[in-house]
Amino acid sequence: MESVSEATDWERLQEGFRLLKWTENIARILGVWPPDPTYYLFNTLLMYVHFIMFLQLMYLYKSLHDLDQFLNVMSEYTVFVYIYTSILMLRVNNCQLGQLLTQILEDYKISAFNDSHEIDIFMQFINRARILMKGLIFYASMTEFLWYLKPLITLSENLVDENNKTNYALPYELWWFYEIESTKSFFFVYLFLLPGPVLAAVGSMSADCFLIFLVFYISGRMAILTERIDALESDKENTRSELTKVIAEHRKLLEMGEEVTDAFRVILLVYFVSANFMLCVLGYKLLISFMINDVVEIVQYTIYFIEMYTMLAIYCMISEHFTSESLKCGEAFYQCPWYNFPLDCTKDIIFSIARSQRPLGLQAGKFTTFSSVTLTDVSKTAAGYLSVLRNFLILDE
Repeated sequence: MESVSEATDWERLQEGFRLLKWTENIARILGVWPPDPTYYLFNTLLMYVHFIMFLQLMYLYKSLHDLDQFLNVMSEYTVFVYIYTSILMLRVNNCQLGQLLTQILEDYKISAFNDSHEIDIFMQFINRARILMKGLIFYASMTEFLWYLKPLITLSENLVDENNKTNYALPYELWWFYEIESTKSFFFVYLFLLPGPVLAAVGSMSADCFLIFLVFYISGRMAILTERIDALESDKENTRSELTKVIAEHRKLLEMGEEVTDAFRVILLVYFVSANFMLCVLGYKLLISFMINDVVEIVQYTIYFIEMYTMLAIYCMISEHFTSESLKCGEAFYQCPWYNFPLDCTKDIIFSIARSQRPLGLQAGKFTTFSSVTLTDVSKTAAGYLSVLRNFLILDE
């Protein structure tokens, strides 16, 4: 009967391996899977992103005299800056992420759990990670390819100027080496830009899948550790050995959490700045789209706005999850009967309580920690900027 239970528990734990496999498949497309990086693939993709960003910068310079055009180019350029940062930092932190994955694979076994109840607790976190990752993969893919397919959707509506010449719209606002005057030239450039949405979708998904899996894995282990701390008793013979294991696990999880925070702080800083700008610009573009009754743009900008805001909300949510579970460990140490333990055990517990006063969390650089307060502040800031741009719109009318 026990072997059947172990087989069932191991089958449930395989769900976590499936999430890791999703992350591996996405990261391999970019050549940044830590155990087996593909440097020539990564360098090739990075050169392509550099080239696209150069073309966008050229067009940005030419758009300085036109506010609407400048905002269009700047919004797309901001997205590519975030994607570029995500891909680059995954490569820079390859060794650090590789060490984290190695540690996880070493600990990911039945013997790391005392009973089925602990596996139940752990799987609650893994299931949350699975839901978030599935939603992220679907929504990011849909958003990027909808953006790319927009010129084809509106191909029959391409504008004709006063000289009876068709103005072909590309999926991204960028400068090109020659003027596109024929359908053949248009489709050539259009196909050349095809890796753009792929890199945009895969770049963001790769960083986010890594982050979601690592945060929920560590949070799940923290929740189990809290249960073990609550079960500590001072009158047991093996109290010293149990406490030593608990403190060692606590220290290891805190170190892993700090490494996750450090590995993603630059990516999250760029997203934090980008979100402030993009939510404002997308809101402004939505206002214009409603004014001119452009249904395609209304749908496009609405989906993109929801994606940006949802991702910001997810970062804040999982950061608070991270913080909450690390604080619960410290509170569990405080609530246990540490005053009845031997003196050497009491000192170790007090040290663990003190260490828990610096909770884990996702940080934007070293400036702020993501939380519900961050979400509120970004919303207020974006609304303030949007109000300023709306005044420009009123003046133009």
